[in-house]
Amino acid sequence: MNGLEYKNRHWHQGWIGLCSIFMLFFPAISRAKTIHQCLDENQKYYLSSTPCPQVSLISKRDQSLSDELNGLGFQAMSKGAFEKAKTYLERAITLNPKNSFALLNLGVLYDRMNDDKNAQIQFQKALEVEFELGRTPNKSETVINNPKSPNYGLTLTDLVLKNWNKQLRKNDKILKLKGDVAQGQTVYRNLCSEKCHQPEGWGSIDGAYPQIAGQHATVTIKQLLDIREGNRDNPTMFRFSLPSELGGEQAIADVVAYIETLPMMGKNGVGPGKNLALGAQKYAEFCARCHGRDGEGNAKEFYPRIHGQHYQYQVRQFQWMQENKRRNIHPLKRLQIKNINVQEMNAILDYISRLKPPKGLLDRPQNPAPHTAPPDKNGQSGKPPTPNQNLLD
Repeated sequence: MNGLEYKNRHWHQGWIGLCSIFMLFFPAISRAKTIHQCLDENQKYYLSSTPCPQVSLISKRDQSLSDELNGLGFQAMSKGAFEKAKTYLERAITLNPKNSFALLNLGVLYDRMNDDKNAQIQFQKALEVEFELGRTPNKSETVINNPKSPNYGLTLTDLVLKNWNKQLRKNDKILKLKGDVAQGQTVYRNLCSEKCHQPEGWGSIDGAYPQIAGQHATVTIKQLLDIREGNRDNPTMFRFSLPSELGGEQAIADVVAYIETLPMMGKNGVGPGKNLALGAQKYAEFCARCHGRDGEGNAKEFYPRIHGQHYQYQVRQFQWMQENKRRNIHPLKRLQIKNINVQEMNAILDYISRLKPPKGLLDRPQNPAPHTAPPDKNGQSGKPPTPNQNLLD
């Protein structure tokens, strides 16, 4: 810093200080009740009669250079030069930590390098930046507007979820196995049907156990593996998820195939019925993107069916997510939970509890199975679950 620059800076700051004192003691002359000393994007001070706007401390030059490095990183990654791409992307993020596209691309790069843990960290950071900048789902989302891009028209949130779910499909061999429904029925009867989920898979209205009948096989597989691997705290289920109890990969494929064939309960436990209009509004805003308009979920993307689920069970699971007992939830849901208050939460869950499964899931016959269930581990045989029985009838 030369002498002239030093003098000019101190003269400027001194003048602002003098003006501030003058306006403080002579408000009628200043015609302002409160004077704010603000900092603009060029790091220069100015006086304002209104509160200072929030200004990014990242210069426009650094933002531009960060975008350029992100582009170079993407090109290098496309050519398979992963280490070079990593250098570019890390420099881009250093210059502008709020460059959500650079964070997303770094996550994709880690995914291609088979570093799943760091990939998920970067995906989470990318969404956190979007939320921090007010680019939340359905509200000013960042959209890919390059017509030459294969992701043209998608939002950054879409890309994060797409890559997150891609990781889930990549590592699970069980997803490729074909389940044997008859064998799955035997496993289910021996482990699940008596005290917990009930023979019908309907759980309990008080929410102690969820309805699992009709659930997408991919979802049930993911939850079992997450419990087994410690990504979801569930002391009751943990023992039953272990290979020593449940069996190997084929046994999991068998039992989830059977569960998916079970008809769903028509009269599940519901909430108090208050604020349903608010619940519908917030469901459309926060939940429908993944779980579907009617709560049907998405088997390919691991989003569970939530229509027909017991209200009290949903309340408990939501609380466990807030307490980080369910670390297996995807990054968008984790951020949404932080932005939902208690009133909105209760309204959403109440509304969800009143979403009814389509008639085909309630009335359909079971997959071919013997009229008499296979013998259990004690050699006892019995009748298979009655498809259309309802716990409340």
